[in-house]
Amino acid sequence: MKPLSLKTGILLALVLTSSMLTLTTIPMLRFGYKEVVVKVDKEPVFVGRLNDVAVPYASLAVAISLLTGVTTVAIAGWKQALRQSNSMQEKLASLEEKVEYQESLLEHLAFADYQKQEAVLAASLEPVAPEQTPQPISPLVSLSRW
Repeated sequence: MKPLSLKTGILLALVLTSSMLTLTTIPMLRFGYKEVVVKVDKEPVFVGRLNDVAVPYASLAVAISLLTGVTTVAIAGWKQALRQSNSMQEKLASLEEKVEYQESLLEHLAFADYQKQEAVLAASLEPVAPEQTPQPISPLVSLSRW
């Protein structure tokens, strides 16, 4: 599903709010002239036409429609925040993997340097066998022999 932009979300909220207000006020427009008797325990509490209770009813209809609009915008915002959160978590996981890989490379390099140093130290600690050096030829060769 494509993410909602702010403009689209507000437009959707306005459409839903208007639809809800229209649906809740149609009964008042259609049946407003009829006589109504509200009884509690068989005693009439209110006697009159539906138009007499139009203000409280219209207030309730407006409240319901506004609540619908606010809820729509809130849900759209929540979905967008959830998508952003999931995207950030994926990026974080990718970065963590890269950091782990880099750390393993550093450890490998440090271990390789340690092995080289150890080899050099081991070679320097081994006893050196005396090399057979050739006997120098004496510079005094007598020519008289020839």
